[in-house]
Amino acid sequence: MAKRFSIITVHRNGIERLRNFLSSAEQVIDKNMDSIMVIDNHSLDGSIAIAKKEFPNVSFIQNESNMGYAYACNQGITQTTSEFILICNNDLILPPNALDTFASDFKENSDAALITGQLVNQQGAKSTSAGNATTLLTELGLRRNKRIISMRTKTSGG
Repeated sequence: MAKRFSIITVHRNGIERLRNFLSSAEQVIDKNMDSIMVIDNHSLDGSIAIAKKEFPNVSFIQNESNMGYAYACNQGITQTTSEFILICNNDLILPPNALDTFASDFKENSDAALITGQLVNQQGAKSTSAGNATTLLTELGLRRNKRIISMRTKTSGG
């Protein structure tokens, strides 16, 4: 029987971030209907060995090099037969009703192929995120791009 949701996250170094994400993911799944998968992009800090011990019900794919975020997401997608796929950054904390909400949204909007959640901060206020794309120099730590980004959102009625 196919699973309802596969939660997929891409990881590279940082056990606390991964531990927090996986703890929240385990709280929202139904173990009979959902699964969690970590695609590791060649962590060098031992975080995957720790996570495997602490989260035995999570599946892991370990890449021998950093394949990039999109490649890793696609790896996870090809490994699942779930009805729904939830791709999450590994610094995300999922709210308790996340999967039920997404499943309901997809059923109510049967023509939708993609539905996203609203990013909120720890106090529950809406948050936006944007940033510069990484380059070889920023990945090697030889350059930092810090630029203020102004985000505007359209609201109804104006």
